[in-house]
Amino acid sequence: TGFSDFASAGPMGEIIPDVHDPNILWVGSRFGVYRFHRAEHSFQLFPFDQNVTYWYRPLNLQMFMDENGMLWCGGFATGLCRLNPSDGTWNILKKHGQAPNILNANTIQDIMSLDEGHLLTLTAIDDAWKVDWRQQTAEFLNISVIQTLGNPYALLHGLHTRDGDIWLAYNEGLIRLTKRDPIWGFVFFPRLLPELNRSNWQRSFAIAPDSQSLYIGTLRGNGLLVYDLKTEHTQVFSYRDLRMPETTDVLMDALCFDSSGRCWIGSDTGLLFLDKNDRLIRRFHSDSPVFP
Repeated sequence: TGFSDFASAGPMGEIIPDVHDPNILWVGSRFGVYRFHRAEHSFQLFPFDQNVTYWYRPLNLQMFMDENGMLWCGGFATGLCRLNPSDGTWNILKKHGQAPNILNANTIQDIMSLDEGHLLTLTAIDDAWKVDWRQQTAEFLNISVIQTLGNPYALLHGLHTRDGDIWLAYNEGLIRLTKRDPIWGFVFFPRLLPELNRSNWQRSFAIAPDSQSLYIGTLRGNGLLVYDLKTEHTQVFSYRDLRMPETTDVLMDALCFDSSGRCWIGSDTGLLFLDKNDRLIRRFHSDSPVFP
């Protein structure tokens, strides 16, 4: 299956359930996509024509399955790849142009549903693609914020909210796609809090259980940012690895809240949590106290 070569496989990518069969999970990898049958404990690989290679840093394979059971995925320079699991055939949508930017233009950062007939695909340099998943055609959008040199910011991650809005994260802020009148506009965090002196690449975000604050996990930034939606005040909670105190921040790639309202942080150094009483981010260990 290729799992014997796991040491060189790199990140395994996302894991998503099959839309029709609850016994099936789909696992992304640089070799292709694996179909895992949970009852039989068996894997089947649907390989790419060539293994995904990485430049600068590994990028997890993003995955999405539409309502017809077609699997969409993409990673570094792959374009948007569509797998028909019934016959194992692949179709690929790519942006065409000159190197070197074309590699990042075809680097898929996230895949999500936009409406009943379209997917929204976020890329590293080519803004967003509106994909008709039935016709397998792409419309190239211009919704990202433009940098000083004229290129759009990379769109890193998208999230549907219960009110029907879509939030998109990029390196220095958020984009809100909505059919309603906006309640607040573009927020530039360094202007609100000048002591934010690092890149603060946004990697994850979550609305607090009381809906009063937006939590933002960063990469190569100042740490966990907590933005009060009413007062526009920003709190900063940093985390330093004691083994490497010169490291200001870690990769905060996932945020969630438990039933008590405590914020948990998935990072490249392990599982962290925010202790708001002591204003510290702590690392969870096997001997840590059990929280409610």
